[in-house]
Amino acid sequence: MATRMKPHAITAGSAEDSAAAIFYWTGRRTSRITTRAYHVLVYTKGDPHMATTFTPGITVDAVGRRTINKEYRGVRLFRRLGRISQEIAQLVLRNEVARLRDDFDRRAHARPLFRHCAARYLGESKDKRSADVISWHVRLLRTYFSELEPERIHDATLRPFVDARLRDGASATTVNRSLEVMRTILNRAARAYRDDDGRPWLGRLPR
Repeated sequence: MATRMKPHAITAGSAEDSAAAIFYWTGRRTSRITTRAYHVLVYTKGDPHMATTFTPGITVDAVGRRTINKEYRGVRLFRRLGRISQEIAQLVLRNEVARLRDDFDRRAHARPLFRHCAARYLGESKDKRSADVISWHVRLLRTYFSELEPERIHDATLRPFVDARLRDGASATTVNRSLEVMRTILNRAARAYRDDDGRPWLGRLPR
């Protein structure tokens, strides 16, 4: 059984390969890891065969296989990279962190869709006497506009909905009632519904 590893000696390699050898004791025999001189290895308490490199989040084992194991904004990044250079491992880590950062930024600045606005309005209207009627009109509107951002809802995008409803035999009064519900939802999105940074869900009402 291996005893606790203790650094024994550090020797510099030739200028040609710019390498350094770190010797450590494991019981009765000596093992060696060779790495670049500027890559500092610090052995972790949990795994005597894994060492952290100078770059936090990148570890290397006794045969030079590198692994990314890093937490970024609450998300665990874990990836086995194999026998690659430290420079490539750092590049992979930077790309993974950049991808996560972009995902976080997209979510932070993502604009709500009509279905989000409609769901919030339904929640606010559930105690109204006309809640069932409102819900019926919202279901119709969702069929056409569910995945649209509120900014993209205007006369041109409403026209296919109006034409289809009239072809289906709906009266002008019923169609107008659906448009009134749409107008109310967009008004709420522009004036009452805001994100965590205080920005309205809808920048301005369509004309």
